[in-house]
Amino acid sequence: MFAYFASWTFGRLYFYKQTLAKVPPKSGHDTSVVSYGKHLSLMNIISTIAANADKLLIWHFLGAAEVAIYTFSLAVPMRASGAFAMLNRLYFPKVAEQEFGDIKNTLFRKIFFISILTIAATLAYILLAPYLLIFSFQRIKNPYPIPT
Repeated sequence: MFAYFASWTFGRLYFYKQTLAKVPPKSGHDTSVVSYGKHLSLMNIISTIAANADKLLIWHFLGAAEVAIYTFSLAVPMRASGAFAMLNRLYFPKVAEQEFGDIKNTLFRKIFFISILTIAATLAYILLAPYLLIFSFQRIKNPYPIPT
């Protein structure tokens, strides 16, 4: 853990120094920036706690192994939601360049296609997840079976 945190900290420090050398900070200080930064930090703490409250409750009532199983089972849906977030970032600038009439004519078809794709992927995951998770946990439980 020390190697991870040390490399992370020294890497950040190195690039911070490089940035300061290339772009020196302005001499004037804006006092509202500090309060805004504190507000953003507080909001980030609250959202982090909210995002992990389910894991904390599972750990408290069921145990650490169940948290691992829960986290592992949510890996695929979380990756899928990340892919949809990336799709939004890629698609919306292209939509903004189009005329409103073109968007209106093609929007229903595109939403219908994405909905069908999402429903199909969700159903496939619902049907395959129990088998994939059982297979994965059997391999984790005994990755190197001893022949008898």
